[in-house]
Formats: sequence, structure tokens, C-alpha cells
Amino acid sequence: TLQNNTKLLKSNYTIWAKSVSDGANKGRTLVSNAYLEGLLSTKILVVAQRDKYEDHYRFFEAIIGGGMVMTDFMYTLPEGFRDRENILIYHNVSHLVDLVEYYLKHPAERLAIAKRGWLLAIQNHSTTTWMEKIFWGRKL
Repeated sequence: TLQNNTKLLKSNYTIWAKSVSDGANKGRTLVSNAYLEGLLSTKILVVAQRDKYEDHYRFFEAIIGGGMVMTDFMYTLPEGFRDRENILIYHNVSHLVDLVEYYLKHPAERLAIAKRGWLLAIQNHSTTTWMEKIFWGRKL
């Protein structure tokens, strides 16, 4: 994991890689304030979908948080998401580190990607929009 490989980073950055709930073991009904604060204050959010579920809710939580989202490979990205356009896909820890280093040094590019991802999620990936597409075949 990146947390265990911080020596790979060429610069000094704060890495917050911590589980803030035991929802995976008990079922998730609430979201902790620490998790929400982390989402809203982080420049780059890294999603690692270890459980092999694609379109995992953590992906969308990260997108809505407003930071730039980096995810591991998915066979099919959620509709409208494109690598290097509104999210970033990393392929291994070394690639992840290189991307983190680059985008922390290029904040305008990072913010533009984050904004495009956030706008896409807000406009096209709400529960209401998904239900409209299922029942009426389109967004109303």
C-alpha cells in the first residue's frame, strides 16, 4: 500500500490512509464526521477497490468530496468518467506515486480534473438521475 511505501514519495506529504468506521464488518448506516472532514479537505483521494466491486460507493463519495480522485483499474468506468479528464487511473504503487507527485505540483490541472469529476457526478450520478434512467430511459 502507499501508506507502507511512503519512502517512494520524493517530497514530504501528509498521507491519510485510515479506516474511520467499522462499517465493512457491521454494515454501514452512518458516516463519521472524521470521514466527511477527510473527504472535504483532501486534495487527492485515492480509491483502491480491494473488494473487486466496480462503481463502489467509495468512488462516488470521493468524487462528491471535491478533491481529484485517483482509482485503480476498472473494466468499465461509471458512465462519463474518463482517465485524465475527470478522474485518474493508476496501475500500480509506483504509478500512483508519480501521479500524486505531479498533480500536487500542478494544482491548476488537479483542480480542473476534480471540478469536471464533481460536475459529472452531480449532474448524472445521483440516485434520482439513476432511477429516471432506469424507469424512463433518460434523465428527465
